[in-house]
Amino acid sequence: MTNCRLRTIDIYANRKCNLRCAHCSTGSSMQADTETYAHQYIPWLKEMMGRGISWRILNILGGEPTLHSGLWRFVSEMKPYGPVELTTNGTWLGDWPRMGPVLKLLDVLTISCYPSMAARVPGYRDRILELKKAYPGLNVRDITVNRFLDWGFRQEASPSEARHCHGWRCAWLGTDGRLSRCWASLHLDCNPAVTTGFREACGDGMFYDLTTDTYPLRDWYSRRPFPACSWCTGGLSRWTRQTQRN
Repeated sequence: MTNCRLRTIDIYANRKCNLRCAHCSTGSSMQADTETYAHQYIPWLKEMMGRGISWRILNILGGEPTLHSGLWRFVSEMKPYGPVELTTNGTWLGDWPRMGPVLKLLDVLTISCYPSMAARVPGYRDRILELKKAYPGLNVRDITVNRFLDWGFRQEASPSEARHCHGWRCAWLGTDGRLSRCWASLHLDCNPAVTTGFREACGDGMFYDLTTDTYPLRDWYSRRPFPACSWCTGGLSRWTRQTQRN
């Protein structure tokens, strides 16, 4: 038995998004119609459970997950496998009661509040207070986001700057049964900024493949940095006030 406990397993529901954030690493847009479904992830969650791997919470995100055509079913089918968190941009808060069926299922709701976006939702803060009052058992995390991690990809590796990535505790689960240690490696085919060096270096340990890897997952989860980190500026911990493009 592996006996490893992950902090969070991040699961992408879709790539469609109603914002065009300059810092987006997933290639999300309103034109990106790719959706995934719970049944694509459940076999891998069962596989991990069979290996003695557990997790604190399952985090569903996108894109903007509230644009998923079957979000209620997605969340309800995930519930047997642990507490469920939904990470959203909150653009739906002006009409939050319509989200009631989904909100009833959630354990945590994380709202990334982009100030320029919130200004377009009448009574944004009041709507959040109403939602909290209506669902007192729901942990609502309202996070104001006015700075973004200034990261990109290098043409040459720089190992000395690979120590401080803010995503080093990530465990992103793909529908192919691979766990990834960062959002950028999970979306290699969606992000046009990815360099050849980063792409090739991801093959050296960045993924844990549940179909082939048998060594203890805790060894993979405790490892950092990876060779690919040397090709990414995420470890610089620089921040910018760049907001989303409208």
